[in-house]
Amino acid sequence: MEQLWVVGPLVAVGALAIALLFAEFVFGPRGRLALLGVTVAGLTLSGIWASRAFGLDKVVFSGAYRVDSLTAFVSVLLVAVNILVLLAAYRQGAAEGLGGDFYALMAFSIFGGMVMAGANNLIMIYLGIELVTLPCYVLVSLRRDDRRAAEAALKYFLLAILTSVVMTYGMSLLYGLTGEIGFDAMAGAITAEGLAGSPLFILAVALVSAGFSFKLAAAPFHFWAPDAYEGASTPVTAFISAVPKFGALAGVIRVFQVALSGAHAEWTTLFVIIAVLSMLAGNLMAYQQRNIKRLLAYSSIAHAGYLFVALAAGTELASASVLFYITVYAAANLGAFFVVIAASGEELDDLGGLASRSPFLAASMLVFLLSLTGIPPLAGFMGKLFIFGAAIEGGLGWLALVGVLNSVVSLGYYALIIKEMYMASPSGVSVGSSDTGAVAATSACLVLVGVLGIFPNAVMALLTG
Repeated sequence: MEQLWVVGPLVAVGALAIALLFAEFVFGPRGRLALLGVTVAGLTLSGIWASRAFGLDKVVFSGAYRVDSLTAFVSVLLVAVNILVLLAAYRQGAAEGLGGDFYALMAFSIFGGMVMAGANNLIMIYLGIELVTLPCYVLVSLRRDDRRAAEAALKYFLLAILTSVVMTYGMSLLYGLTGEIGFDAMAGAITAEGLAGSPLFILAVALVSAGFSFKLAAAPFHFWAPDAYEGASTPVTAFISAVPKFGALAGVIRVFQVALSGAHAEWTTLFVIIAVLSMLAGNLMAYQQRNIKRLLAYSSIAHAGYLFVALAAGTELASASVLFYITVYAAANLGAFFVVIAASGEELDDLGGLASRSPFLAASMLVFLLSLTGIPPLAGFMGKLFIFGAAIEGGLGWLALVGVLNSVVSLGYYALIIKEMYMASPSGVSVGSSDTGAVAATSACLVLVGVLGIFPNAVMALLTG
């Protein structure tokens, strides 16, 4: 009974996802507001329940699932993202005919992310990865009449299958070498057998790293992201830009800083390479984009690189830093997508003169872009300060410098959006606050970006306590 109580949030989200499959039969096509209310209420209760796990450290289901502060933090983030996306998507979802299946797919993906957050062995990691990404393939393809969406979903699906196979092979090698699937036991076996440094072990680590890099949209496994971001409905793009990353990041921390903690030297080099490639590829390719969603896709690739800057250090501060950074990144990134939803345009030209059409949306986008760049006193600055500080603490000062230089480079393409909003002639109609849900979600992200920039230590204390 105690085990069921501890994993209650996971069970609740899973039950909600199943119930949402049949919700349209209950509420009917005109019951969208009731459907939204029930979904948000269920997710909110699950998030509150999950938050009670802060400070716990319980292993349940014969050691397969760990409920601790990491599980609680990631679960709360996942639920919060889902709620914000649902609010922002309400009007556009009605226009595009997104019904109960849209809500259910998101809930199933959240369920998978929560599985990954608490995974304590290789099997749970694999199950979590598949559960978090399978619904995303379908979500991308929900624009049934858009050929771009179909192509993007197919590309996403095929590349995901390939990387899943690669990652599974890497996991099988780890099991074959250590004879263990549990992370704590695996760490002990690696040290006892002296496996670190052997060619087969390095191959296994590289293959597992490739799988996680794909989920985080990090180079050189990022090719799916621009097409998927552009082809999907904007609310779906916002969702897949955050949720799979939360789950994958929790998985990276579980696998590399627990199971593979005794082989730090082997995976640090891989992470450094991924970090440099991601920052360079993301920031340089973003300059060539005129579609805002593609631009933000390349931006997300660069931000995955910043995460790997800290992850390469492999310290306790690094784990807390990347969790804080992914939180402030998600707040700013989601906020930018919500502005795109409210402005009803996906091309850079569609934001022309937004400052005169909707001063609030333009000002919000300005804040989000400055936060993504890392301008003080916004949350993005504190996030980068923490991750670059973790890299310096881990003896990777040169990599932190590369990250700082890339942040400066990123200001250029964010400035293109700012210039379009404030200096270009107005295009389109006045948007004002007609999309109440999107404006409300934007406002929530705006508050988060400000508060986390002013009070970052409160979150860091929660993560390191």
